[in-house]
Amino acid sequence: FEFAQMEPNGCGGHPNLRDHRKMAEQLIPFLGKLFDN
Repeated sequence: FEFAQMEPNGCGGHPNLRDHRKMAEQLIPFLGKLFDN
């Protein structure tokens, strides 16, 4: 799994809350498929 490219908007090049939400939207479906097996 790899996250889509993004430009982090938090301090020091880290993701902010909105960025974390976008990352979660990508990761949750992947984890759901992984744990359904």
